[in-house]
Amino acid sequence: KVIAEVEILSIGQTRKDHQPKEKLCQTRVPMYVPPYYKLQDDQAVTKLTSENSFATLTTSSDNNQLSQTLVPILLDPNNPKTIYFHLARANPHCEAITSANANTILTITGPNCYISPNYYQSTDLVPTWNFLAVQYRGVVEVLDREGTLKVVDGLSEKHERDFPKPWTSGKLQERKLKLMLASIVGYKFTVESKIAKAKLSQNRELHDFGHMINQLEARGKQPEKQVAAW
Repeated sequence: KVIAEVEILSIGQTRKDHQPKEKLCQTRVPMYVPPYYKLQDDQAVTKLTSENSFATLTTSSDNNQLSQTLVPILLDPNNPKTIYFHLARANPHCEAITSANANTILTITGPNCYISPNYYQSTDLVPTWNFLAVQYRGVVEVLDREGTLKVVDGLSEKHERDFPKPWTSGKLQERKLKLMLASIVGYKFTVESKIAKAKLSQNRELHDFGHMINQLEARGKQPEKQVAAW
């Protein structure tokens, strides 16, 4: 069996390549990022990752299968190349992620919103969607029980901090805690490479760009305001 793969060459241009299915998972295509959309500021990428704690975990394994799971993530505050997450032990992704020759990426989608041509001063333009995203490639290490508990505690500490009485795992009875930890698997993801994209209408004229920012802020909606802030 062969399948058709479409390789993006440039805007508006494609090429169809036929290749055996067994070679497909060996193809490593990064996120498409035109030069003017590339986010190269490491501090900005770290900020984007820290503020958006829900990622898409994708693994291509040696049996030609793709596994994908949405996961909450925890960025190590002392090392931006280390990201923690956990999966349900019953999730087949657990087997795929530790299989031989597995390739794993984490994709974080940041603020995003619809952009109307009405936001610009120039005419004869088209709608688009502005967004920020970062794609990490790396290696995955399975954590032990203690490490998994630290992931759970780290996530809850980050997201419970604004509550009057933050939840902690220490509030669970020992039996309940053991059952919870037995049902999940914690992981340490060490970043080997990353590519980040900030598609924010940088290809528009300066007066249109400024007018768009003002329009987004005037809309008063959270997604638009978040995009405008970048």
